[in-house]
Amino acid sequence: DYIDKKTNKRVPIVLDSWTYIQDKSGDSMAENIIGHNEMSLWSTKTNGTLFAVQYIQYIFLTKDKLDVFNTYYDFLTDKYISKQSFAYYYKDVTNISKREVQRDIDIDDKDQDNYAATEITLQVSSGDAINLTIINPETMKKLQEQFKDSEDDMQDDNQERLKDLEEKRQQVLDDDELSQTEKDDQLEKINGNITHLQNKDILIEEETIEMTRANQAIQNIRTRLRDHKTGSTDTINSNSSPIQDDDII
Repeated sequence: DYIDKKTNKRVPIVLDSWTYIQDKSGDSMAENIIGHNEMSLWSTKTNGTLFAVQYIQYIFLTKDKLDVFNTYYDFLTDKYISKQSFAYYYKDVTNISKREVQRDIDIDDKDQDNYAATEITLQVSSGDAINLTIINPETMKKLQEQFKDSEDDMQDDNQERLKDLEEKRQQVLDDDELSQTEKDDQLEKINGNITHLQNKDILIEEETIEMTRANQAIQNIRTRLRDHKTGSTDTINSNSSPIQDDDII
């Protein structure tokens, strides 16, 4: 965490990004993410994009250790998917790196294409690593254009799709052969799809994460690591200058 000069309070570092581009290989719970919801989004008033399912990371820089809490959050179903917490002593942190990666993204069942993203990794002596992948600005612009084209193509049949989903939901409710668990699973997916279609035109004021926020988080962590090694008690603040690529550990 750091001291927010506007409020003079200690607050955690909070980072968020699109779940689809994250490395989920080490988290079996990620299989519970509803695929349709993960590919859903809203447009913002500043021509940005807010994804319906996000990977959220809280970082707490305490006196002797670094605490991290990760979760996937589905804003359509209002549910957390997987919750993980980690605690690492500063002396065990071996590296903080930032590198360019490629992610395959499949939009509306079209051929997959490679998109540039930035992966931030914090590694510790035990071999554990905490990763966060962020969409690059040029990739975000490309995605916005492709999603817009896809949405325009589907605009005319939204009402028909809603009608079909409502009928399917009623069929599930009336199906006596399904267990309550099976009904709940199917209804969750159907309701998520309905919510997405009903809220296509909602404008969200909050902007998605920017690269400067990620750079700031890395700098705050590096500052705390350096202070811990030197015994300094300098305060980490929210107004430090973002670090450059060649400043990364």
